[in-house]
Amino acid sequence: MTVTCYFCNKDLPNSQMKHCARCLLVTYCSKECQTLSWKASHKQSCRIHPSFAPSTDPKTVNGRWSFGRRNSRHSGLVLHA
Repeated sequence: MTVTCYFCNKDLPNSQMKHCARCLLVTYCSKECQTLSWKASHKQSCRIHPSFAPSTDPKTVNGRWSFGRRNSRHSGLVLHA
């Protein structure tokens, strides 16, 4: 299956394409096209797709338990909210 680069419209096999790390929907043929596209326009329109969004459970981050960073005024670990 071939996929088209979002920036230069080059067709390559899906296995050779790179994907936007945030939305995971846009494909690029190279790191250069990804960088140029990000600076030109994709930065303003890129959003995390709802199906890839992290869990809304406040005790988890990306489906995993998270204990956050230590608070200097708090002796224990704090949960991400």
